[in-house]
Amino acid sequence: MAYVQIQTLTAQRDWPGLVALLEDLEAAQFPSSPLPSHPLSASAEGGAADADVDIDAPLTAHDARVYALLLIALLLVGDGPGARLLHRRTPFHVRMTSWELNAIADVAAALHKNDTASALTLLASFNSLPTLRARAIHVEPAPATTILLVPDVPPVAAAPSAGAILAHNLAPQTQPRAFSRLVRPLLPCLADAIAETVLRSVARAYTGVHITSLGRMLAASPEQIRAKVEDGSLHAAMGVESVSLDGDVLHIVKGTRSAAAGAGGLAGSGPGLQQVQDLAKYLMHLEREI
Repeated sequence: MAYVQIQTLTAQRDWPGLVALLEDLEAAQFPSSPLPSHPLSASAEGGAADADVDIDAPLTAHDARVYALLLIALLLVGDGPGARLLHRRTPFHVRMTSWELNAIADVAAALHKNDTASALTLLASFNSLPTLRARAIHVEPAPATTILLVPDVPPVAAAPSAGAILAHNLAPQTQPRAFSRLVRPLLPCLADAIAETVLRSVARAYTGVHITSLGRMLAASPEQIRAKVEDGSLHAAMGVESVSLDGDVLHIVKGTRSAAAGAGGLAGSGPGLQQVQDLAKYLMHLEREI
């Protein structure tokens, strides 16, 4: 079952495998009336769950969750061109009915502009949003099915009609600002990957950087940077031997391994191509801040 496979690959952080699975799902145009499938938590014994168990709708054709998951997975493997092409080929009605997909597209757009701070700020803002169950809404002509994120209706309230739910989700101002259960676990993974990319780029390009400048790239305060230095997590994320603070300047000690890696650049001497590219990105960031 695709649902369970997605959960498994997410737990294993197998991003290339997740991309391959989701691209196969997108290309296969799986049926509009899918066979029932349950997430891992549906039944402790792995058997069929009861009808009233709180489970997601199975994946179906033109499911916005597939496109949202694939967009995040492509960003996680660093495939920016693939992410842009995916956004262009996503069916119009899928983009119209999925706030979740458009929210992730905003993150991708920020990364395309090399604005990591905006991307991380957006991802941090998503932490306060709810996680909703996906519900299958059957629309005409049968047997077409649309998957929407819909808040659970209290038992005492009358369940809205399929048409009312669809109309609610077609209006951008009333679409639920929430994430599905399959997409939610990938958001912190993407934030961690972006932050690690920024830190490793800075470590390759510099031996010293002002913590205010680093904080702007990470959408973090100087106090948060200092805390990461003190608990030892910053140098591990940078992949360097050690980091230390001298006032507001962060000093980076790359160590033998990093120095050997940097020596393998252009003509075997001087800064490597990757280091020059990282320096150019950092200078572009400084220009935006001035």
